[in-house]
Amino acid sequence: METVCCLGKILYYVGLILYLVCDSLFDWWNFFRLYADKEDSKVDSVLFFLSSFVGLIINICMLMVYGHYIKFHSDCFLDGYSECPRKDHLCFNRLELRLSVVELVLKDDIQSVIVFLIYASNLTGSRPGWYFIVFSACSIFAHFKRCICFITKLCGCGKGEDDACEDSCSKCITCSIGLLASVVFLFFTILSLPICDDGESCVLYIVSLMQRDNKTL
Repeated sequence: METVCCLGKILYYVGLILYLVCDSLFDWWNFFRLYADKEDSKVDSVLFFLSSFVGLIINICMLMVYGHYIKFHSDCFLDGYSECPRKDHLCFNRLELRLSVVELVLKDDIQSVIVFLIYASNLTGSRPGWYFIVFSACSIFAHFKRCICFITKLCGCGKGEDDACEDSCSKCITCSIGLLASVVFLFFTILSLPICDDGESCVLYIVSLMQRDNKTL
């Protein structure tokens, strides 16, 4: 059973590596397509550039983390154990947690707001193309990935996760806040998509209903 779990984790991290490549690709593609030549959206351009740049740096670091995880679980799959020193494995666990927090604050949350601006505020003046739909999907998947990361570290799932941070109280608080923020912005991103009445963002649709109710009172 443990062998099957190791194989599943290997496939999971390989999938995450493919996601990281697509995520960075569509971050920059959408930045240049939607904002690079827009003089009237300089503030949003700065936010988009910041989130894309931070995302690129973090994705490069995450490639090293996931590469280590793949090697670790490959050794367990083939030999039943890993020769990787426990100290190194715990170091990568702590690094993943810290990168996840930075990515949540400086990338995923900002890009959730960008998704809302594009769909709800009609920033581009027309419906975004397929490349931005992929960007939106990556934004949603990022929050799912972040939820899994914080849950596994909060519950101590996986080898080394139970003592990945010396200060268990600090890890508990960090994971709890990160998990809550990921869930909130996940729903916010989904509601920002044009899936409500007449292809309207659900956020604006709900606001319009509230305003309509206030007028009738």
